[in-house]
Amino acid sequence: MDDELNVEIPDKLLFLFGNHRFKVAHGGRGSGKSHSFATALLIQAYSQPLRVLCAREIQKSIRESVKRLLDDKIQSLGLGTFFTSTETEIKGNNGSLFVFAGLANHTVESIKSYEGIDRVFIEEGRDMDCIQS
Repeated sequence: MDDELNVEIPDKLLFLFGNHRFKVAHGGRGSGKSHSFATALLIQAYSQPLRVLCAREIQKSIRESVKRLLDDKIQSLGLGTFFTSTETEIKGNNGSLFVFAGLANHTVESIKSYEGIDRVFIEEGRDMDCIQS
């Protein structure tokens, strides 16, 4: 596989590759937010070992997570030989790891227990008060 990936990210979302502690995108359905975040995280996890927590407020099953989106992006980016997707997580050959959680059933302390998380991808994050301290 080439070390150079051919990807298209809307100009307004190129900040995803910048060095910012928090990255937030606003917009309506179909504006490319989820796809761009997924692409950026996969490229970053391909480039360096990262642990990524993919969360949403309510997630009763993996089917309600962004896992399908990440699996589809892995294939469209040609990274199928680099990432291995199981029923509950996605692993990279370099040690990268994507795990999935619903936040409504967690407290700040229980989220902190996720060991060594480098990035958090919060899908549908309008109501971030779902984590109770």
